[in-house]
Amino acid sequence: MIDLQPFCANEWEPRIGLHTAWRDGAWVYSTNGHMIVRAPAESVQDAPLRSPDQPKNPPAMFAKWVDDQPGEFLLMPPLPEAVLCPSCDGTGVWVDDEDGTKDQCLSCYGTKHAFTRFAMDDTGFNLHYLRLLAALPECRIRTHGKTSPAAVIFNGGQGLLMPMREQ
Repeated sequence: MIDLQPFCANEWEPRIGLHTAWRDGAWVYSTNGHMIVRAPAESVQDAPLRSPDQPKNPPAMFAKWVDDQPGEFLLMPPLPEAVLCPSCDGTGVWVDDEDGTKDQCLSCYGTKHAFTRFAMDDTGFNLHYLRLLAALPECRIRTHGKTSPAAVIFNGGQGLLMPMREQ
């Protein structure tokens, strides 16, 4: 079984449909809007059918960037250690000192990790998202240039990751 929850959006994401994985045809999809992962439906338990508030274009995205693009998938390179967000000390939240209200950290968007760019070929990607993908079994990656998503394949599924601009 593959756990797709780490690739879903967190509780701070206003697009509710991205909070959980969904089944569309033979695949189960999970996305946070920056990356998307899919696995065969039989390898994921209890995924509901796609609802209207969940993206309908993932099958076309995977066809374009995984199936139709040339190039070799290479092993994920060694990645540096994760960098916790310095603004929230890796908690993902800011606490209002006056009334104790918790809100999303606007530096890391509740991910708890700094948005650190890791260079690959002629582009770069969010280090935190690369580390999540690299944890998948036998993860391999193929980049497609500065403004196109990288395609990822792993034992049990596929993924796409949007590049990160240089800051």
